[in-house]
Amino acid sequence: RSHKRNPNNSTWFSKLGHQPNLKMPKLTIEAIAGRDLGIFDTLSKSSDPYLEISVLADLAPYKQKTKVQESTTSPTWNETFTVEAKKFSSELTIKCLDKDLVGDDFMGVVLFNLRDLKEGESVEGWYPLTDTKGVKNPKFPGEIKLKLTLKP
Repeated sequence: RSHKRNPNNSTWFSKLGHQPNLKMPKLTIEAIAGRDLGIFDTLSKSSDPYLEISVLADLAPYKQKTKVQESTTSPTWNETFTVEAKKFSSELTIKCLDKDLVGDDFMGVVLFNLRDLKEGESVEGWYPLTDTKGVKNPKFPGEIKLKLTLKP
């Protein structure tokens, strides 16, 4: 007599190494605001900033964008993004960009080392924009306010 495997049988799952209802760590990124950002639209003497958030989650790229805040160097986003994964890359990249009709301008970046964030912990603060190597540069003035939380 043949034995059919029942996928709902937890013993069958555990033999295959699956763990049903396993909670994965959750990274929450709150993009709150910006202040004293650079002027990248010379005609309007302002900028149309938005943030592009990216991280590797289980080796797959996770990328999200905030809404564009028009004609301001002190935007308020108040947007929250959550990503679940067994493993995150060590670096979270948050680019600040100026929306243009053709080709958006790079306004600076915040490179955040996720190894500094412990599970169950939140960090919140104003982070200065830097160049792509993480070096402060007068071409990229301003700061963005972020809150990051890693839940087990």
